[in-house]
Formats: sequence, structure tokens, C-alpha cells
Amino acid sequence: MSKKLLQKSNCSKYSEIRNKNELILSTLDGLTEGIIITNEKGKLVYFNAVATRILGIGLKNTTLDQWTSVYGCYHLDGIRPYPAEKLPLALAIKGES
Repeated sequence: MSKKLLQKSNCSKYSEIRNKNELILSTLDGLTEGIIITNEKGKLVYFNAVATRILGIGLKNTTLDQWTSVYGCYHLDGIRPYPAEKLPLALAIKGES
């Protein structure tokens, strides 16, 4: 395969992936539920607009152990911080529920 043909093929694949990503993000942004996505290590990588509105803060570069302090996660009493490792998203990352 010639270099030029390979470049054209790669460009086409890149464009296809970019279009699919845009469609997925557009769909997530159109939902009425708050959506937060992390990678497998717990790094937050995406908040849709509803999640930002619910939490009052958008995507921040935080680690799992910082979620409670950064996003204000508390027990129902509103006083005691909720342990980050027990947050539903943290449990899901570990394959627990």
C-alpha cells in the first residue's frame, strides 16, 4: 500500500471515529440524567451538562480520593463527609455494587 493511500485511509478512519465520538457525546449531552464517566483508574473524563448542574461544578482534574472534598459528597446529615471509596462510582470501578 502506498504512503499516500495509507494516509488517506488513516484520515478517513480518524474522521469516522471523530464523528462517532461526536454522536455519542451529543447523545449523552441530550439526556435528562446526570452522566459522569471515568477511566478504569478513577480519573474523571466526562460530565454532561446535567451532571454539572446537579453538582454545581463541572469536570475537575481529581483523583478518586479527592472526589468527596472536591464535589462535596456528604452523608444525609450534610455534615459528615462520605468516604470516597464507598461512593457508587468508586464501587462500580472496582466491579462492586
